[in-house]
Amino acid sequence: SESERETDEEKDEPLPPSEVEVCAFCLDAKRDPVQLRCQHSFCRSCLSLFYQARNWPAKRCPLCRSDLEPLQKQIVSVN
Repeated sequence: SESERETDEEKDEPLPPSEVEVCAFCLDAKRDPVQLRCQHSFCRSCLSLFYQARNWPAKRCPLCRSDLEPLQKQIVSVN
């Protein structure tokens, strides 16, 4: 019945971010994917271009805006 279909549709949950195979930037299959701490992933080149175009002091996920460590803090110095 129609009410059963509505209930079934309500049960549908979105895929976890890591299982989505399309890059949110280029809308194509992810090439050389990079996964962020929030589990969202993008083409490496698309994400790099996004961050270069926006000179943010702290990087954020383009989708959920979760804070990410600035790239400089991820580099470990051995001096």
